Amino acid sequence: MKLEDIEAFVAVVQHTSLTQAAHTLGLAQPLVSRRIQSLEETLGAMLLDRNSKPSRPTAIGMRVYAQCVSVLRETAALRDVVATAKPQGELRLGVTHSLGDHGMAGILASVAQRFPEMKLQTCTGWSADLVKRIAEGQTDAAAVLFPSGKQFPTTINAEDLAPAEIVLIAKKGSLTRSSYKLRDLYQQGWILNPDGCGLRAALHRALHDQGLPFNIACDAFGTDLQLELVANGMGIGIVPAALIQGSRHEAAIDVLKVGDFRPAIRLWLVHAAAMGNLTLPVQSFGAAVKSRFDQQAA
Repeated sequence: MKLEDIEAFVAVVQHTSLTQAAHTLGLAQPLVSRRIQSLEETLGAMLLDRNSKPSRPTAIGMRVYAQCVSVLRETAALRDVVATAKPQGELRLGVTHSLGDHGMAGILASVAQRFPEMKLQTCTGWSADLVKRIAEGQTDAAAVLFPSGKQFPTTINAEDLAPAEIVLIAKKGSLTRSSYKLRDLYQQGWILNPDGCGLRAALHRALHDQGLPFNIACDAFGTDLQLELVANGMGIGIVPAALIQGSRHEAAIDVLKVGDFRPAIRLWLVHAAAMGNLTLPVQSFGAAVKSRFDQQAA
């Protein structure tokens, strides 16, 4: 017997509407119907009278409904016990490569200070790979960059933390016009993360749509190295604007105004749907990442 089947049945009875129940659960109506059918098959009883409009619980359905409400109440209480337990054990955190070398030591130190009994384990990776690791249970939470409106797996919760303005950058004084198009810049050569980076892929698509070549000057892993290469005049980079603020290369870099390349990227906190007693540490990690990002963006 599946808890999700019980939740679907209770929702339909409470809302007296399959459509409204599906809306409340955030599911497609056919899926709610299948879950109720699954519960009926498991119990070997017809729980809804489908000849009535709207469908109403049968006599045995009402008795099952009362028991299902009790099951859900006890399940919620059980989750509360775990969620409010003292955080301890291992907390596995991830951060996308673009953010990994900018203030993460301070962020992790703040989490460790607040939850001294937690053992922190960290990793960096491409945003898509970190989401996969969370879905597979290898990582508990991660700070990642994705476009607005990104659809995540149903087993993952995602919190939109902040906009991440993405800018093109060049060596100070090397490009002096007030604004540019990609067509004006592509021959300069790009300094980008290797394959797997979402920003690289976005730029590649934009150039391809205009029939422009993808001229790589240097594959450079990590934002700090990219900023240094740009500051030395090796090519044009693409980075979150917030990561330039406070960088040792800030004074040697110009941010370019590019009218036909403005990707709508957001900073996200992603984690497993059920966090138990890791909920507070993960929330603390997300708040620290957002605070750091907001400070740099300001």
